[in-house]
Amino acid sequence: MESSQAIDARLTASSRVALDWATWFAADRGGASLESSSSSFASPPAADTLDLLLGILLAHPAASELRQLLDYFEIPLGALRAALPADHRPDLATVPHGAPSRQPDVDLGALLLVLELAGDLAKQPDADEGLVRIADLFGGLIRIPGQPVANLLEGLLDNHGSPVTIAELAGEYPKFLAGLPSVTYADFLSQTHPWAPRPALIAGRDADAVRPATDDCDGDAEPAPPGISSASAPRSMRLPDHAGGSVSHNRSDGSVEHKDVALMDARRFRVAAVRRTRRQAAPR
Repeated sequence: MESSQAIDARLTASSRVALDWATWFAADRGGASLESSSSSFASPPAADTLDLLLGILLAHPAASELRQLLDYFEIPLGALRAALPADHRPDLATVPHGAPSRQPDVDLGALLLVLELAGDLAKQPDADEGLVRIADLFGGLIRIPGQPVANLLEGLLDNHGSPVTIAELAGEYPKFLAGLPSVTYADFLSQTHPWAPRPALIAGRDADAVRPATDDCDGDAEPAPPGISSASAPRSMRLPDHAGGSVSHNRSDGSVEHKDVALMDARRFRVAAVRRTRRQAAPR
């Protein structure tokens, strides 16, 4: 198997940090289960693709392509952590504050295919002397269909109402890389997959009943995006159980104002979508 030193020679500094994190997560996970019940010999922990995914996130906490993907489709980090298998959810109290050193006893064999695919992506004309960047590592991860990372991200995208699949993102990823460094992944996604959360409809109610006539941001009377039924909506897009009822507020003159909860929820979705669109359209 290729040595750790030989692998490092093909990586940028940030990618080496991501690999350092991957070995730390593997060692942290494997430390409690190194002993096999069928053998008196301890097997070294092995880093896998989920370890590398977390490594990418921590190597570039605010700017990695993974973080930009999550932010664009409004997937919180807590949802990512919750979607990980239980043995891959690190104890946050034990995670180092700075980048850890490489764990020499961790087996990197499961990452060789990812590194090979990432190396092919790094052969773009504008790549850093052919070295594998963080962007290439992420591309290598999502280009392996049916594997843990692809399945994890597919589930997160679906649950948060994304109209795009991980297979589509993987297929167009080389086109994004060709635009680096002038185009960020967030910019690329906004150009290829314009998206805004859609308000869920309540079964049995007319669609117009949950479309606000005006917008809190500028007063324009644009129609809200077409709704989707509550029954078929992803879990995160379904309205709460009290949807369809009303809430009451006492006015200062002693009268009572009743507000439809569905209208309130739909308005919140619409305002958030308008604000996000304006942020994306603002000069950078």
